[in-house]
Amino acid sequence: MKVSTKGRYSLRLLLDLAEHADKGFIPLKDIADRQEISKKYLEQIVALLNVSGMLRTNRGYQGGYMLAKAPQEYSVGQILRITEGGLLPVACLENDPNTCPRNSYCKTLPVWEGLNRVISDYLDGITLRDLLGETKALKEEGEIADAAPPAPEAIEPPGAPETSAQPSAQETSVQPSAPEISAQPNAPEASAPPPEPKMDAPKARPKSDRWFWNSF
Repeated sequence: MKVSTKGRYSLRLLLDLAEHADKGFIPLKDIADRQEISKKYLEQIVALLNVSGMLRTNRGYQGGYMLAKAPQEYSVGQILRITEGGLLPVACLENDPNTCPRNSYCKTLPVWEGLNRVISDYLDGITLRDLLGETKALKEEGEIADAAPPAPEAIEPPGAPETSAQPSAQETSVQPSAPEISAQPNAPEASAPPPEPKMDAPKARPKSDRWFWNSF
């Protein structure tokens, strides 16, 4: 589904009338100038809206158009259905109940029915008053932004000394190191145990003694 220029311009036309409702009947030329739309094209749209009873018309020197109802009584869905001829995503949903011969077994039908509900719920939930409030809020924000003076730049007087960086915190003097504690005197080394007395090796017997004993 694609909304045509006729649907988009009809929405802008009605929104313009709602925004200038305090001025009474609005000439179509004024609307065309503000919205930058051809007056002849707006005349075609006005003809559709007049048939649907959405406008009040006054002919003559101070003639023009105005809304027939309060802005909150116009929904976007209602306006687009008049100018677009409908908002259905597929042709098989035009009749209620559905007369499509594949209605009873078409597996894609729930998709289009769901899409149609989403479109209708969304567009029918937005009114001209809603759009008018958003437009006014955006305009006020823009005026506030334009009126706010730019922040003045800080200008130093001529010849003013350059401000040095913040002085660093005074360096703390190094604390004198604590006197080194002398190592504990070494414990007296334990004296080595006296060496064990060496046993003299047995003296060899003289040969004469061996001969004596071997003779027995």
